[in-house]
Amino acid sequence: LDDLSIRLRTGERVAAIDPKARRVSLSGGETVEYDRLLVATGRRPYHGDLLQPFHGLLRPYYAYDDILSMKADLPRIERVVVAGNTLSTLNLIAGLRRLGKETHYVIKGPRVDIPLVEPSPDTDLDAVLRDMGVEFLREDRLVSVRRTGERFSIETYQGRELDCDAVFVCDSYRPNIQCVRGAGVEVNRGILVDLEMHTSVEDIYAAGDCVESVNLITGRKVHAPYGDLANLQGRVAGENAAVGGGATFPGTIQTGICKVFDFAAGSTGLSEKAARAAGFTNIETVINASPDKPGFMEGLLLVTKLVVDKKG
Repeated sequence: LDDLSIRLRTGERVAAIDPKARRVSLSGGETVEYDRLLVATGRRPYHGDLLQPFHGLLRPYYAYDDILSMKADLPRIERVVVAGNTLSTLNLIAGLRRLGKETHYVIKGPRVDIPLVEPSPDTDLDAVLRDMGVEFLREDRLVSVRRTGERFSIETYQGRELDCDAVFVCDSYRPNIQCVRGAGVEVNRGILVDLEMHTSVEDIYAAGDCVESVNLITGRKVHAPYGDLANLQGRVAGENAAVGGGATFPGTIQTGICKVFDFAAGSTGLSEKAARAAGFTNIETVINASPDKPGFMEGLLLVTKLVVDKKG
């Protein structure tokens, strides 16, 4: 980094941005001036307004430091409560069960589905989790968490109570945009940028999971937190901030791929639900279920759903 004239500041947080003075204020009281500013603050886990009073009792598992802390405490953790329906939640549960931890999973609905794709009877995660020994608290949600000595006690909306050694909650992820509030930067769910990743404030750029991009199908702004998009946006924002305008990021069709246990899933474009919500009314859907390779090659089931706008 020194050879690239990059000064890395670890353990620092931007408390405020002053666009008129072209200066950022750090949490420690220091100020740093800039010619152009690039905001790439990513996203952060969110556990819902109801659990905000118990924030300090909920175990984070998003950042690298969270994982190191968890690893150090694992020997004393035997029973855990998990709530949420993100991909990282499901991967967390898999890891906990492989380590032999008693795991109780609180879900808001009647069954567990892969977050990236629409529910399908062919992706029965319930059965997989049951076979792994996960205990379910269905159609329920956490309403309170309290510390009882070295352990925790949780209560659910349905009146269930459970003691445990750790509570993990992540309902969703939200753009991490606190540092731009008060700086005049236009935001919606995320920071709004143009095709050159420039914000509404002169010489301030933004990229990655903290921004909204154009959905190329609907033309609307969407929050699309995908790693490949963050990479492309960062290249465009960095080039434009360093040498001036020219590079563009046109938008996304929101292509994503994931693996949850033994299921591989992917999606691109709009799901049927998203298409109808976007105003497409003349929709045709086609579902195909067949082996992904010839039977003599021991093919696995591949389910494909196509959603087509018949007017298009």
